[in-house]
Amino acid sequence: MGFDALTSSGDEDTTEATTFIMLFLPHLLLQLSGFAFSLPNKRHPDGNRIWPQYRWEALVFCTRCLSLSFIAWRRKTNNWKLEDGSCSVVTAAFCVVFTMILADQVAKSYGTKKSRTIRDLKAPQWSQYLMSSAQFHATVHCILISDTLSVQIAALTVVQLSAFGMTMRRKGFISQKE
Repeated sequence: MGFDALTSSGDEDTTEATTFIMLFLPHLLLQLSGFAFSLPNKRHPDGNRIWPQYRWEALVFCTRCLSLSFIAWRRKTNNWKLEDGSCSVVTAAFCVVFTMILADQVAKSYGTKKSRTIRDLKAPQWSQYLMSSAQFHATVHCILISDTLSVQIAALTVVQLSAFGMTMRRKGFISQKE
């Protein structure tokens, strides 16, 4: 019987949507659970600890990953394809640009003109370059390979693991070589 029997109402779209929600709701709840904890108002000088602005930016990018995952899921399950068999990148591009605008609005609400999450880290230049290029490639892949669910899940994993790592650093479970 299993999960399908519990969620089946005879309507295949409803079952697929319920399955998607059950698989991805924990990711959204995990991201939202971070708002239950108090954080210092300002970013710590070493930059490797979570702070309120980053928490909101992480929620924005988590939502992007989940939205694009939903689009990829629907394309696979309902054959959301164009007549030539390809998938339009317009929806994914809109989602990516919209989340960039939202991230900029979060930064502005905290008094910064741009998000400098990577550039303000106390880390070697090569490390900052590596992280910045990874962000760029993740964004491009979210658009160009938007019908591939694994790309969206990989991006979501990075967003959530980086927040987790910063929390571990803030709690003193992870140290940093000075």
